[in-house]
Amino acid sequence: MTEGIEQALHERVLLLDGGLATALPLPAEQVVAGYESLVLDAPDIIRALHTDYIDAGADIITTDSFLADCRSLARYGLANRSFDIAARAAELACEAVAERHRRCFVFGSLHPVGSDCHTRQIEGLVAGGADAILLESIYDTSHLVDIVRHIRRCSSWIPIVASATATHLADAEAFYRALPADELLAVGYNCSDGAESIAEQAATLDRIAQCATLFYPNTGKKGSTPAEFADGMERYLQQGLCNIVGGCCGTAPQHIVALREKTNRYLPRRF
Repeated sequence: MTEGIEQALHERVLLLDGGLATALPLPAEQVVAGYESLVLDAPDIIRALHTDYIDAGADIITTDSFLADCRSLARYGLANRSFDIAARAAELACEAVAERHRRCFVFGSLHPVGSDCHTRQIEGLVAGGADAILLESIYDTSHLVDIVRHIRRCSSWIPIVASATATHLADAEAFYRALPADELLAVGYNCSDGAESIAEQAATLDRIAQCATLFYPNTGKKGSTPAEFADGMERYLQQGLCNIVGGCCGTAPQHIVALREKTNRYLPRRF
């Protein structure tokens, strides 16, 4: 369904899902080999959460592969399982979409941590059926060009989305200029410190970005309720700054339900 993403971005505001680790029905002490390993050890739990987000109204499901690079997995002795974990993460998301028979896109999640540790992760996400690669929670731009090159060596066609945190890269123009912008489907901000924390960045990207924009902050230090979170995000929808919105850490399917009610009222940003 990759060919339908750009058309959908022009038709309506797309809703991305919410948090993963913070929404799982598992205490953190039971996750002994990282949340990414759950795609192998507890696939039913991961698939069920994806399904919950689809039922909540999400148009985009993100894979449980955020730290499935070989460097991050090495701490658990799983460096050689990067491809397997990433591929299974994408497969589980695709299975959840197929089960619900609704048009949804699967974004393969990747947290850029270095130039040479993502190759097998990228290959796995593509092999598993991801519709796009999502570089998320970017805190350092130094590796981005190399990682995009790795993606393009693996796939000449898969769309690329890049999202930074305002906590680390507050200068949205500098962030955008550091990216190979002609390769991007969308650019934006996630996590940070709640909906209010990305206002300046949203305005800047609206002004300069030649691609779609996305914003999916966390619930902030106080932990916004679903209604509070949706109200905070509505300001960006009202101003026509968004093509994709969703939630990050602290959000759950209930937050996406509340945000779905908002997105239905507004048109997407023109780009």
